[in-house]
Amino acid sequence: MRVVCLVALVGCGFSTTVPASDGGGTSTADATTQPASCDLDGDGACDDQTWRCGSSPSSPGADPLFGDVTAEALWSHDVSLANQGRFVVAAAGKPLALTFRYDWRVDCPIASCQAQVEFGLVATGVDQRLGCVVDREMVDRNIEWSQNGAVTIVAPSASGLYDVRLEIAKQSACGTSWSTPGGNHTIAKICVP
Repeated sequence: MRVVCLVALVGCGFSTTVPASDGGGTSTADATTQPASCDLDGDGACDDQTWRCGSSPSSPGADPLFGDVTAEALWSHDVSLANQGRFVVAAAGKPLALTFRYDWRVDCPIASCQAQVEFGLVATGVDQRLGCVVDREMVDRNIEWSQNGAVTIVAPSASGLYDVRLEIAKQSACGTSWSTPGGNHTIAKICVP
């Protein structure tokens, strides 16, 4: 017998639709717990990615951009967390591969400068710079197109909704602190139920 499972976001529960045993129509079963079969990759979250952190977030747009395109800016493209897109539901402590392409331009105080694309998590009570996607010398206001970014982010241990944000820095090397990037620097979101 083939079972078809459709998941609809209704509070924190789910609804499954399966063919009726008599072959005529469908029947619906509601539950407040997740069936074991929804977590095929064993990460503690349903593979269907039903959003479980309040209202579903709105997309930051096809190619989020922050900064002034004539001086210093960063565009991100094809953002994906764990091959699930921009929004992911993940179990606490789960490593998540963040991949994306980006274009960037840096406004250097001289002909060139050392610059970084930093990444981190921001949420209520959380402001954590995790590292640098890139750390290199940049020519003043020269655009680097279609660069590949790939880092691993570990889902936080506390339940909540976390923004994954990027920031441009100009330090002598990849540092350990950052100025909290604004909400328009968000490229993805992690929900830890």
